[in-house]
Amino acid sequence: MTNASSGAIELTVTNLNNPGQTVIVEKYFDANANGAINTGDLLVQRFKVTDGQVASIGGQRNLNVPGDEDRTANSSILTRLYLGPDEIVGRIDGLYIFRVSPDGAGFSPFTANFTVTQADHGGSGVSGKVMGSGVAQAGAVVLMTLPDDSDFNVVGITMTNASGNYSLKMPAKTYRPVAMKSGFLFNTSTGPSVTVSAGSVASSPDAVLTASSRTIAGAVRDDAVPHNALPGVAIFAQSESGMVSLAFSDASGNYVLDAATGETGIEVVQELLPALGMVAAEGFQESSAGSVTGFNLDLLKATALIYGTVRTPAGVAVPFINVEGETNGEPEMESAGIPDAAGDYALAVRPGVWWVHAVSPGYLASGQYVTVSTAGSAVEHNLTARPVTAHLRGQIKDNHDNPVGNIEILAQDFAGASTYGLADPNGNFDLGVYGGPGGTSKAWTVQLSQGDSDDPVGFISTQPQFQVVDGTDINNINYLAYAVTAHLRGHVLDESNAPLGGISIFANGQTGNVLSGVNTENDGGFDIPVFGNTWKLGLSNITGMGLLPQEMTLNAADNVDQNGIVFRARHTTGTFSGTVKNSQGTGLSGIEVSATVSVSGAVFVSAATTVAGGVYSLPAFSGTWAINANGQHLQSQGYQPTTVQNVLINSGNVTVNFVATTGGQTFASWKTAKFTPSEAADPAQSGPLADFDHDGIVNLMEYALNLEPKFRDTGGLPVPGTLAGGPGGQPWATLTFRRLTGQSGLAYNVQESSGLFQPWTNVTASYEVLSSDGTVDTVRAKAPAAAGGRNYLRLQVVQSP
Repeated sequence: MTNASSGAIELTVTNLNNPGQTVIVEKYFDANANGAINTGDLLVQRFKVTDGQVASIGGQRNLNVPGDEDRTANSSILTRLYLGPDEIVGRIDGLYIFRVSPDGAGFSPFTANFTVTQADHGGSGVSGKVMGSGVAQAGAVVLMTLPDDSDFNVVGITMTNASGNYSLKMPAKTYRPVAMKSGFLFNTSTGPSVTVSAGSVASSPDAVLTASSRTIAGAVRDDAVPHNALPGVAIFAQSESGMVSLAFSDASGNYVLDAATGETGIEVVQELLPALGMVAAEGFQESSAGSVTGFNLDLLKATALIYGTVRTPAGVAVPFINVEGETNGEPEMESAGIPDAAGDYALAVRPGVWWVHAVSPGYLASGQYVTVSTAGSAVEHNLTARPVTAHLRGQIKDNHDNPVGNIEILAQDFAGASTYGLADPNGNFDLGVYGGPGGTSKAWTVQLSQGDSDDPVGFISTQPQFQVVDGTDINNINYLAYAVTAHLRGHVLDESNAPLGGISIFANGQTGNVLSGVNTENDGGFDIPVFGNTWKLGLSNITGMGLLPQEMTLNAADNVDQNGIVFRARHTTGTFSGTVKNSQGTGLSGIEVSATVSVSGAVFVSAATTVAGGVYSLPAFSGTWAINANGQHLQSQGYQPTTVQNVLINSGNVTVNFVATTGGQTFASWKTAKFTPSEAADPAQSGPLADFDHDGIVNLMEYALNLEPKFRDTGGLPVPGTLAGGPGGQPWATLTFRRLTGQSGLAYNVQESSGLFQPWTNVTASYEVLSSDGTVDTVRAKAPAAAGGRNYLRLQVVQSP
């Protein structure tokens, strides 16, 4: 096969010694290409298969673990190894040797060869040399990674020849070659990058290895007691200074890993763990000064299963792609599976809440949370993969008009579907998307990928939205990114001060349509890059986790970091549910119902929109909540705002119903519609003489003139003027103002005076309605102009009891 292939590798083992026999299958990379397994050849996979048996959990086949697919003890084994797009080790170009041995006494071991060649990419690629201690290094693994990628995204792999040279066919793009070999370290922070142009092979600067003076050794095992060794597992290490190394566990599960001095993070490469029935967990940390032995890596054995199908909307199977699952809990866990030819997949997991999604070139699949409650269970979850039918293309520039290159950019529909791409050195990007059903449009929002607390990004996303129709590309997008100038740092904690790790926390800029965010660390810590702006914090991707985040807005200044922020997310213990109906008992759909409560100064809001029958349900926790239906939504359907209800809830469900009526508007109903429940309850914010937006217009006048109390809109104030034809040949002095129609409880009086500090009297001349839109009348009041003097006119609004 080529190194670009995905699919099933089928192994047939016949003429076993007896039915039901167990065999050991080993896969080696033949480093010296001599067709025999020698010292120095890499053991990259090892597993056992029993004639007639397959692995299952909860009565469902675990497709990741190789088994005898004929499921008959007939002295013959047929097993399949699924190669997905993300598996890197199995894509080294060269010779692999499969060896089959009896598990115990039996036949003599035998082998079969398997060759991987390099796929052609129109003549483009990378060539270079690996040096270490001043000597060309043969047999060094070379990884092609994407530059400035915090996830260490490997997109190609090869190995140096006897002269230390390598050549790898790759698509046109910018890469960072990373070299690894036993006894050495590679510094990713200083390693060179190379840009490949279409149709040509780029020559990369030498990848230089540094001799290692420290090792970490131990065994890779499962978490059973007694432990079982896990051979053929790839182990990756990275120090805080960027020094990396790679090792494989041997046939006994033992490993020796080169390491730099200081703290080193150790990760077990997860791609082949599912075949061993294991779940990948968060990494290990080692910080000793010298070499270490007995540093065992105990991995989690899968105890449950998520299974299902991956199909297009038309029901066509999508095989041999990556299906991935990850948790937000402690410990952080990851799993992966590859659908077979029928599109069936399995994720071997442990109990918890898992975010499950599929990743495949040419397809997009929406991710969803799946809850696995108990060990030994199997939960069905089917995935729909939609073909890419259009593209979003453009260029990223910063706020100084400079191109921003080699940065990851994504598009998402906020319904679980997302697509990623890496901008080239000039900031150009191309994102595959799809339109809505039946030729309709679908909204996609573009933003930059966010880093994490250890590797925050240097630019902040804007969030332009595009309406995509199948078959129509959107080109020449000018995407603006803002340079980071400050940070918001703190912790996400629950009601018991327990940290919430693995939570996505975001900051939404209130000016500029910008979004920034990170995933919290295990201790709940976060470091959000921002710039001078007002930012509203929130949590995303917490559906199914039973969490309700607080409302928090912070003002950030350039070059001033804010530390020690505590952001609360409380676990819900009950629900509010009920209906919003009119006085005839008809349910009103499309009305938002929100509940607000303040706990120790932190404000929490839970909201839901009514569906058919006016039904709603929203989560809550213990406390007294102010709950109401959205007044603006009610007014848009011809109803008056309802009254806020203060309701106590501890746990379970509490029913709260609302009845909306028609009739004239009042200041009280307007206040309920314009302010949140907590604001409406505070006279200092929503009272008739309060000025919420500090524009010099009190709330009662904002209401009377049909203005917005939370926005400075002084353009709606009364306008003075003159009009010819007044008494005695003098003009009329006029004041034109807006007056609500259908309101109750207000009186509008235009008053006149000869001086600002003289007595004011009501104008006795007529009022003229110049126009009306059914909601607001435009009214002009006239007063005789004073001969040789000045007229002062003002509008007085009086609120009736």
